[in-house]
Amino acid sequence: MVFIMLLSVFQICFIPGFIVYVFLNRHTNDSKVLLIPVFSFALSLIINYIIVSSLAYFHIYTRLALIILLLIEFIVLTSLFVLRKINISSYSIKMILEEVGQDIISLYNRRKSRYGFIQFVFFIL
Repeated sequence: MVFIMLLSVFQICFIPGFIVYVFLNRHTNDSKVLLIPVFSFALSLIINYIIVSSLAYFHIYTRLALIILLLIEFIVLTSLFVLRKINISSYSIKMILEEVGQDIISLYNRRKSRYGFIQFVFFIL
């Protein structure tokens, strides 16, 4: 029962948005790797709203329809990783954090006044 609850939370918050994100974002940039969960979460909420609204409109919002939809999502997700050979391990978090750190340092070095640091802190926050 706990597994089904965790699976449903994962489906609500991540799976549909991640699938749409992968289909829409053809050029993966290493600096955007940290934003993938954010985009996936937002897209998942929108996609789930569209799915539930359309299923309710056509009066097919049943347990069987949702199970079939979940299976289709997992098949598509599996095919994205297996058939397209998307390599998750190629993303190095250390490299991404170093790039973000270099961007922050370069923004700090380009400040024009004494109060540039304070403006920079407010910009980051």
